[in-house]
Amino acid sequence: MDAGAAPSPAQTQVSFPKSYLPKRAAVIGAARSGIGAAQFLKRKGVSVFVSDTCSQEKLDKLLEVSGLADLSREAGKHTDAVLANDVIVLSPGVASDLPVLKKAKSRGIPVWSEIELAYRFTDAQFLAITGSSGKSTTTSLLGAVLEAAGRQHAVAGNIGIPLINVVETLPAGAFVAAEISSFQLENIDLFPAQGRGGAQPHEEPSRPLRKRRGLLQTLKRKSRAILLLIIALFLTAAMNALSNGQGK
Repeated sequence: MDAGAAPSPAQTQVSFPKSYLPKRAAVIGAARSGIGAAQFLKRKGVSVFVSDTCSQEKLDKLLEVSGLADLSREAGKHTDAVLANDVIVLSPGVASDLPVLKKAKSRGIPVWSEIELAYRFTDAQFLAITGSSGKSTTTSLLGAVLEAAGRQHAVAGNIGIPLINVVETLPAGAFVAAEISSFQLENIDLFPAQGRGGAQPHEEPSRPLRKRRGLLQTLKRKSRAILLLIIALFLTAAMNALSNGQGK
């Protein structure tokens, strides 16, 4: 994948192609997903800057044990230093309304959630679960259904394993059962693609924003129905497996 610079402010209405790889990227938040994103981007040859509100000593130790001791960083606060990058990637727990992120968006610097970054570097199909409650249970059940069906898959996201840590191992045709928070949907570009609410190239910024809000409301309304459907599928798969076992 070719590296490239971020577009100028005059070009901010154009979405990045799926294969876009920045030359410089800032990762805000050095928890599991942030560290995973930094490791991924470093492997791709991207110059990575890490910003976290923890102490300098803690951040230095975190990066050292993660094989990222050579990365540029800042601790204690998020400063304008993150703006000297082509893309900003957020850990799931980082708020979208930070002053520095508002500055970034006003300057046309893309701000991606970790799920957006992961989506761009895999051909696997995402089955994303969000909502106010029951996300982990539903995601786990979905993984069990995929396992019973013999489909290659990974269960990841806020359930414990960063999405960016699993996507490279999955081929086209595999599935990702992903637990995501509503906050992660605030910073997506291509993620909910194929007519499901994602920003397509050449769309104006306001239109994908309206779509994302509509997608979030739809997911919230249907979360209970999805949970019941997955439970039914899981029980059906379990009963089939039991019947097959007794028939032997």
